Amino acid sequence: MPHLDWLVVKTNSVGTTTSTTNGTTGNTTQNTTGNTTGNTTGECVPSAGGVELCDGIDNDCDGETDEAFAELGESCGDGLGACAVEGVYVCAEDQVNVECDAPPGLAPQDEICDGIDNDCDGETDEDFETLGDACSAGEGACANDGVVACTPDGTAACNAVAGTPGGAELCNAMDDDCDGEIDEDFEDLGDECTVGTGTCENTGTIVCSADGTLTECSVLPGMPETETCDGLDNDCDGAIDEGFGVGSTCSAGVGVCSRGGAIICIQGAAVCNAVAGTPPQTIENTCDNQDNDCDGQTDEGCNDDSDGYCDASFTVLGAPTVCPQGGNDCNDTDPAINPSSDEVCDNIDNDCDGDIDEDATDATTYYADCDGDGFAGSNAATTNVCGTPDNQTAEIVCANNNSVWITLAPGGSNIDCGPFDDRAFPGQTTGFTGLMNDPANGTNSRDFNCNGSVDKILTNTNVNPNAPCSPGFSLPLNNRCIPPLNLQNPESGWTGSTSPACGVSAQYTSCSYSGSGPNCPGTRTTTSVQQLCN
Repeated sequence: MPHLDWLVVKTNSVGTTTSTTNGTTGNTTQNTTGNTTGNTTGECVPSAGGVELCDGIDNDCDGETDEAFAELGESCGDGLGACAVEGVYVCAEDQVNVECDAPPGLAPQDEICDGIDNDCDGETDEDFETLGDACSAGEGACANDGVVACTPDGTAACNAVAGTPGGAELCNAMDDDCDGEIDEDFEDLGDECTVGTGTCENTGTIVCSADGTLTECSVLPGMPETETCDGLDNDCDGAIDEGFGVGSTCSAGVGVCSRGGAIICIQGAAVCNAVAGTPPQTIENTCDNQDNDCDGQTDEGCNDDSDGYCDASFTVLGAPTVCPQGGNDCNDTDPAINPSSDEVCDNIDNDCDGDIDEDATDATTYYADCDGDGFAGSNAATTNVCGTPDNQTAEIVCANNNSVWITLAPGGSNIDCGPFDDRAFPGQTTGFTGLMNDPANGTNSRDFNCNGSVDKILTNTNVNPNAPCSPGFSLPLNNRCIPPLNLQNPESGWTGSTSPACGVSAQYTSCSYSGSGPNCPGTRTTTSVQQLCN
């Protein structure tokens, strides 16, 4: 046992003091008894270093003893079955644990059938696997039921008791005489039997009679019934299936699926045994006066708009009645669209030729404006189209990148006299100094307004209105002063940088000459002048 140092001092009410000391130098016990009449409370001194031990002492001086060992004094046990023993938890020798003080149990024995765990493994009668199963004893009427149970000698056996054999064997599916055989005296039991004659004959088997003394046939003779189509003479008149037309010809299916057969009986009903053929087309797609999808209709869908033409998606064979005009109807929902219709401008292939709006009867005629000035020449190329034509085609026919298509016809006063010069067109009011680019009329033409006359216009520009007039000179014959020939710096012209349009006025400066002599003087005048054009 470990060495402990502890000191407990207690003082009772009569003044008796007990001091107990346990130390390494020896054990000393001192009791002092006095005649003190007052109450004195003794002071607890911790022992075992103040750690509570399982020793029946308050080691940590908290007023409780062995409180750290909750199981102390509780019931406990050891072993299983017949080996089980009981006790309580007490302090262990090491004073830091508890242990059960139950005495040693019995030694395990061999398991026997007695409702006890003899081998102490936690299972009872486990070696007797059939224990509790249903069982019986005796044969036939002598049989009794029971269960497998333990016997007094520790084994297991059926607890049923066989009965005592009774009387003679009866026909009742029981072993009345307890010999292990059932109805053995009735040898024809279960054999086939017939009653009645002809079509009213019924077939059954030999069975026990109601009182069990005899056997009899399980059926009675048939009674005449209403004739049914089933291959039998139901009304027992010697004729089979009369009135149902059995054997006569019939057919099944329609159109190209029609097949022939004969009337036969199936499940009491007269039916045709013909089997309709498989439709070659699940949806009608051939126009040939045949019902190809076997739905009872011929060439349905071939000409839905009734315009005499078959749908282009259908195959036309021969001369089907539904479309006397033939096929290739590209829109079988609109009678106005078929191969004989006129093409119109509607972005639809009206005549079903694969082209849209070509040669449309209401197409617009466009004329090639080869210089892009809004007018076409008298021999301009034309095109008939729906909508607006591509100007690239105009550039091709004119061989000019500025070419466009216009709807204004080149007739009367609308003919472009300079079809390749964008300066020349009917109604032009702008004046030009150069010549027209007019291959048809020659490069010397200046009829920019296409009125049939050469334009006469004032063309000089940027003339300084403040410049002095150059001296003129006199003609030798009449001594008249005329302006000098100054082509590089003309004396007269428009003061602005451009010449005004026909009929438009602008500032015009000029020099007038008078007098005589080789250097006759000139006088400059600047005033508003209207552009002159023919």
